[in-house]
Amino acid sequence: MNRSNGQHLQLSPEAVIVPLPDKLAVVSERDALLMSPPSEGLQQGLEYLREGSSLDALQGLLGAAGGEALVDQLDARGLLCTEPLRGFEGTEQARQAGYLAQRTGRPSRAQARIRGARVAIVGVGGVGGVMLQHLIGAGARRFVLVDHDRVEPDNLNRQFVYGRDDLGVPKVEAAAAYIERVTTQAEVRTLPQALTNPAELEEALDSEALDFLILAADRPLPSLPRDVNDYCLGRGLPFIVLGIGLEIVNWGPLVAPGSSACWRCVEELLDRRAGEDERRLKEAMTAPTSQSFGPVNTIGSALAARDVIDWIAGATDVPSVGTLLSLDLQTLTVSRFPAGPCEHPDQ
Repeated sequence: MNRSNGQHLQLSPEAVIVPLPDKLAVVSERDALLMSPPSEGLQQGLEYLREGSSLDALQGLLGAAGGEALVDQLDARGLLCTEPLRGFEGTEQARQAGYLAQRTGRPSRAQARIRGARVAIVGVGGVGGVMLQHLIGAGARRFVLVDHDRVEPDNLNRQFVYGRDDLGVPKVEAAAAYIERVTTQAEVRTLPQALTNPAELEEALDSEALDFLILAADRPLPSLPRDVNDYCLGRGLPFIVLGIGLEIVNWGPLVAPGSSACWRCVEELLDRRAGEDERRLKEAMTAPTSQSFGPVNTIGSALAARDVIDWIAGATDVPSVGTLLSLDLQTLTVSRFPAGPCEHPDQ
């Protein structure tokens, strides 16, 4: 961490200080920092950091080397914020400050990025609807919703933004009404149409000033992911692709134009690994299914939503960046298909 002596430093909200007989521990969900001997100065330094402090103040307690060492150890374990924790008290996102601190080190900045991002969701069904719920919960407020379908009875086993009163209503209108019910100050644009070719993508989205695109529509395959890939690469627009089956969920790649592999890269990687029989099997396995099961849709969509929120927030270690991830829910095993660097940067 590059830091100045007067820079604000604060212990991450999820960290717990635990006094032990012969040491002090700072504990998080994934790690524990053990420090000995448990001096009064060390205890006071941690309490300073709990409220927010600076390197100067810590060095006044622990000496120049001691203050620097404490900050370095906490920072190495993701237990330190480099900005004041502001704007979370009394909000819907009050309990995620610790998560954003752990993932970015700058939770207030991360929350502002989430709130300011303009996200397009192409396909507001069993995948896009669940991702919409998680984005709203995380604090996103600016959406472009694209879907040509209307709400039908067989949607309700997995598309939880809709209810029986929405039957027959265009999905984008019902989803916009859901947003209005559950949050405030949202900015929503609805496009009740299908996007089936590059011209339709350009006409619908070029004026939207997007920060991220979620491809949750399953038709037409295989052309739609390729068209979206080329559209987004040409505009420097990050996006993610999802595919949900009955027992296997696929999410990714999350494509960061200019710094990660793209959809075509991953597709070509899979083709290089497979013979003709495997390619035919892959086509059969990835074709849209008419069947669905709510928990499977929710699991896959939630995993992808986490990656999207992390990316928008500024996390640097998002698992699906440039990588197709496939979770088998029977065996609970994850297969990873990373590709890169991008071979199609000029699409």
